[in-house]
Order: sequence, then C-alpha cells, then structure tokens
Amino acid sequence: MFLLAIETTGFNCSVALLSEDGRILEKSSADRLNHLKDLTPLIKVLLDEKNIAMKAVDYIAASCGPGSFTGIRIGISTARAISQITGAPCIGVDSMEAMALSCQQRAIENCLIKEEEKSSTIVCPLVDARQNQVYSCLLKEDAIVEKTFVEDIDVALDKIKSALLNCKANKILFAGDAIEKYEPIKEFIKTLEYQGIDVKFTEEGQRAKSVAILASKLADEGSTLEYAQLLPNYMRKPEAQRRLEERLK
Repeated sequence: MFLLAIETTGFNCSVALLSEDGRILEKSSADRLNHLKDLTPLIKVLLDEKNIAMKAVDYIAASCGPGSFTGIRIGISTARAISQITGAPCIGVDSMEAMALSCQQRAIENCLIKEEEKSSTIVCPLVDARQNQVYSCLLKEDAIVEKTFVEDIDVALDKIKSALLNCKANKILFAGDAIEKYEPIKEFIKTLEYQGIDVKFTEEGQRAKSVAILASKLADEGSTLEYAQLLPNYMRKPEAQRRLEERLK
C-alpha cells in the first residue's frame, strides 16, 4: 500500500509517501509560496526515488485547509487530477490538525517536551487569518480537544484558556505566524507564564508527513472520497468576495 500526501496550505509545499511498513519519505520545497511551480516536480522526485509508478499509488491525500486560499486550491486540484487519472481514492485532511501533530512530533524530537509529557501538554498552532483573526486547533496527547476554528483573537484565547483548565494541562506548545504579529497573543502568553504554565515554542509548520499519518488513519476507517468530493475548507469567504459583497451593499 502506498499513500501520497500533499501539503500546500502553508508557506512551503511538501509531499510525502507512506508505504505499508509505515515508513514515510518526504520532500519539501525550499522556496516560500512557490507551490504552483514546485509541487508536481516534488511528486515526481519522490516517486522516482522510490521507483514507484503513479498508478501504483493507492490513496491520494491532501491538506484541505484552512490556510492559504491559493495554496489550498493548488493542492486540491493536483490531488483531484491524480485521482481522476489513476482511479485512486482521495482523503481530505484538516490542515490545522496536521500542523498540531507536526508541532508535537518536532518538539519531542528537539527535546522541547518529553514523550511522557504529551498527556500534560496542549499543542496550539496559531496561524494568522488576517482581520484580527486566527486559525487554530488544540491537541493533547493523541486527541484533538478543540476542533479547528477561525475566531477573533480574544475568542480564540478564551478557548485556549478553557482547554488548559478542562484538560488540567500545565504545559502549552505554541507555533505559527500569528504569535509575533498580534500583541494580545503576546500579552496572553505572558499571563500564562505568570500563572506558572510552562510555555514552549516551535517553528514547525505544515508538513506532508503529518498529513500522511492522519490520512492513513482515515483510510483505515474507510473515510475516502471520489475525486469530485475532495473540496477545499476555506472556513470563510475569500477577502475579494467579501469586499465585492460590501460594495454591492
């Protein structure tokens, strides 16, 4: 069994190939926001390195959003095209859940948290959604405790505080470009540290490896789609559409 995973919702696109023995080979673009140019060559390099034909791929997984609207469209359309040609079923993966898993794995690899600390640590990616909003979700151990949301910053911070209390967690791992951009988030982090919460940071972003891991679980559950059913999850209207609607009002 081979599962091809595509990640294009962040700054750097990446692809991963998961084989039946659980091994994952991953390739990433070195250039930011160059998905249209880099994605298909990365897929070819990945498959050539494993000496696998495209028709031998059993599943096509794509990170469906939220994230970069243009990036999501590139990833989804590429996955749908491959699926339509090969007949392999598609799997849609939530990009924020995949990012949270990436953050957790990288933090353990870099000794920011220990494996046994997963049960007491909330993982919280915060991605800038613009207009004073963020995309996020909350992961604890191996379970999502707060599904992906797009909220005004103050609402998102309230959700994080509630999760820390409800899960009785004393550690939190942050990642994402919203942390440095928004002052209320910086102040919130200072408050957590003052209250004795152990706050850690990781630069880990979106990775196809985590998309492959989550997609494999969905495949085992039978949660596959035909190519026409694989759809983007923008979570809100594009800015150009909102501006048009405002003018029409």
